[in-house]
Amino acid sequence: VEDPLRYGGSLWRLCQRFPDVAGTTLPFWFLVPAGIAAASAVLADGRRRRDPLPALALACFLAANMASARAYQKYYEPFLLIVLAWVVARADRAPRWWWVGPALLALAWTAVAIARFVA
Repeated sequence: VEDPLRYGGSLWRLCQRFPDVAGTTLPFWFLVPAGIAAASAVLADGRRRRDPLPALALACFLAANMASARAYQKYYEPFLLIVLAWVVARADRAPRWWWVGPALLALAWTAVAIARFVA
């Protein structure tokens, strides 16, 4: 039986293929700490630059999404694309081909979002 709070979205579909560990699907045991580390790095960079925008954006995003018990992936994807663009725009002295990874990730997220909204 599918959990009503766990449906839709490519990440949920992927995670259904893995076992639960202590009531949480296995990939989340790795993805949540990775996400916390990434968010912490973005916030630390904002603090280092004395830029309140990252903290304000994250606080508003969390407040808006905590109003619902359901985690709809389609609401996270646009914010992640915006954050990705923001991080890439702020990159200091990057190697020549640094943009390839973020560009591929952005294209993949965009394709997933378009496929979900069209279907």
